[in-house]
Amino acid sequence: MNELTEISSHAFRSLHLLHELTLQNNHLKQVPFEALQNLRNLRSLRLDANFLSHVPASSFRGLRSLRHLWLDDNVLTAVPVRALRDLTELQALTLAVNKISRVPDGAFSSLTQLLVLHLHDNRIHSLGRRSFDGLYNLETLDLSFNWINSFSGAIKHLNNLRELNLQNNNISVVPADAFSGNPSISTINLKNNPVHSVGHSSLQLLPDPQTMFLSGQGLTGSVDFTGTNRLETLKSDQLFTFTFMVHHREDGSSKRTAVMATCSLGVPGQTVSVGPVGTLIQDLLSSEVSSSCSSCSSFSVCDIEDEEVKQTSAD
Repeated sequence: MNELTEISSHAFRSLHLLHELTLQNNHLKQVPFEALQNLRNLRSLRLDANFLSHVPASSFRGLRSLRHLWLDDNVLTAVPVRALRDLTELQALTLAVNKISRVPDGAFSSLTQLLVLHLHDNRIHSLGRRSFDGLYNLETLDLSFNWINSFSGAIKHLNNLRELNLQNNNISVVPADAFSGNPSISTINLKNNPVHSVGHSSLQLLPDPQTMFLSGQGLTGSVDFTGTNRLETLKSDQLFTFTFMVHHREDGSSKRTAVMATCSLGVPGQTVSVGPVGTLIQDLLSSEVSSSCSSCSSFSVCDIEDEEVKQTSAD
């Protein structure tokens, strides 16, 4: 750890080929923009763990090649929208551990190459429907440890999103269309939210989800996993009963089989999982549920076409 409070405008004058610059863990209160402006080949800039409260519009002007920017663990109260506009090649940005309370519409609209965005551990209480406009290639979004109560509208157009972390927020409802615009999503973390309702079709027709972390208060629901065949684990750290339904269609068949299972998930103080769900579905269809999920108390299999129903209880 250094204790630099300022950096001379001439400090990096001869370092035109510099690729990485590490200035974290100092006492900087201002971005040394005059020292940075000639670093046209800079790809990685660390300004985390300083005392930055404001990032002027000209802070990163000239850093056309920058790919990674760390601004976490400062005292920022707002997203530095104007300063970010010059960073069109940026791929990873962290603004975590600050005091940001909102994400304005179009805050990252010029960052079309961004893959990773960390906004965790702030004071964000709401998201606008256009907060993440322009992030066409975003794959990882971390909004954990904020005060967010609704999220689905803001992520609607993140078609390439794979990992979404909303742990420790104030989300009480997961709407039916929560992930309808996120066909590539593979991991959803909603742990430690006061969730009491999950929309019936919130995970419907999502081909890639593999892991979902979920906990809530008195959470019950019936969730349709139609087409969500790669889901491997559902994890909970609280005790609740969760009902899920899967519609299964054999290749070339006009019949659909509906499988409904009621599972008691979670042991206080211990994270447990039910799955892999893909295997569980097949076991349900073949009446071998006990080999896959000891938490399932009952399940039913129903042929949609002729409405024959058989009811089975797991041992």
